[in-house]
Amino acid sequence: MNLGKSYLNGWRGYVDFDGRSSRTDFWSFIIINIVAKILIVLMLAFMGYVGSLYLLDIFWLGILLLPTLAVGIRRMHDINMSGWWFGIIFLLPGLNRLLQTILLGMASPPAYAVMSLISSIILFWIPLAIVITLCCFKSKLALDREETSVA
Repeated sequence: MNLGKSYLNGWRGYVDFDGRSSRTDFWSFIIINIVAKILIVLMLAFMGYVGSLYLLDIFWLGILLLPTLAVGIRRMHDINMSGWWFGIIFLLPGLNRLLQTILLGMASPPAYAVMSLISSIILFWIPLAIVITLCCFKSKLALDREETSVA
């Protein structure tokens, strides 16, 4: 399957949380969306619309929230894990932003810097590493087929 078809598979099932997504479907969806956002940001920056970048982030998040969550949950199903793994890990960075907003108003600048770093590591970087690792696992269906053919 080519990259374009794999990418479109992510959009076709944008609210389908059942089924499976292959590594190619998942990574093509994620990488193409990241590259598209980078290109749009660069284009807006070169045209002098830097103030619009915040609105672009909100718009981009709104468009990609459900499709990314759906393709990630289907990816977890493909490796025989509960979709909740991706769902919870996907939502932790939002909790991190909320916590940092609360800390900003309550903590002194040095305390905020330390707590912000710790919360970012625990609620963003570690979950990101877990998601990347899990999404790189080979499909359990493919592994089952290989074991059956060897036996």
